[in-house]
Amino acid sequence: MILSRITQALKTQNWFAVGLEFFIVIAGVVIGFQIQAWNAGRSDRTDESRYLLQVGADLAHDLSRVDHFLELYVSQTAAAQRVIGYHEAQGDVNLAAYYGDVIAVLYFEEHVPRYASLDALLGSGDVGLLRDERIVTQLLEINLRYEEIAKLQAHKYDDVREFLYATYGDTLDYAAGIDAWLGHPPSVLSPEVVEQSRDDLRIKNGLTVVIFNNNLLVEKLQAIRAMIVEAHGFVTETL
Repeated sequence: MILSRITQALKTQNWFAVGLEFFIVIAGVVIGFQIQAWNAGRSDRTDESRYLLQVGADLAHDLSRVDHFLELYVSQTAAAQRVIGYHEAQGDVNLAAYYGDVIAVLYFEEHVPRYASLDALLGSGDVGLLRDERIVTQLLEINLRYEEIAKLQAHKYDDVREFLYATYGDTLDYAAGIDAWLGHPPSVLSPEVVEQSRDDLRIKNGLTVVIFNNNLLVEKLQAIRAMIVEAHGFVTETL
């Protein structure tokens, strides 16, 4: 239709009509591109919001897990210090408390964070959808810090197994210790484990190493916690 009008205008040398038709064509193309770009931008913002909600959920979940492990390491360190105190004290000790604290020290739980949102962003190549580059940068840094945590956790487990599990294995009634740890100590507990442990240098070294490793883990996790809170703030600003 437009082409026929342009042809007719050229035949009659109606240059105003020719210019007007060309303007209409060009304007239509420009508007079409703008609508397409607007739709693409709208789709990108929708995808970005979806990713940000996933990132925010992952950060919130990890924050709760970090708080759990910080509390665990602090309480475990306190238990190790009390066991050392039991060994250094003269005379009888509270056996229920001793058994419970030893099990608390021997307890091992591994923190394995899961950031499915980061995996999805990297795997799909949609990292560019996030307008705030700080979010991805922070997630990558957190992931890198967790590699250090994994090494520390593995080192701690090896130390506990070498110095404490192997040594307590022949003397400690683990079932009774777990009951005591849970607040339900048996009515009769053997005091021999305390006497034998007092003179065992490996146990003393093991308790010292547990305290050292836990302090390192607390320091590293506190730094990660601050980064998680900051990253969550970036997400909130962008949503």
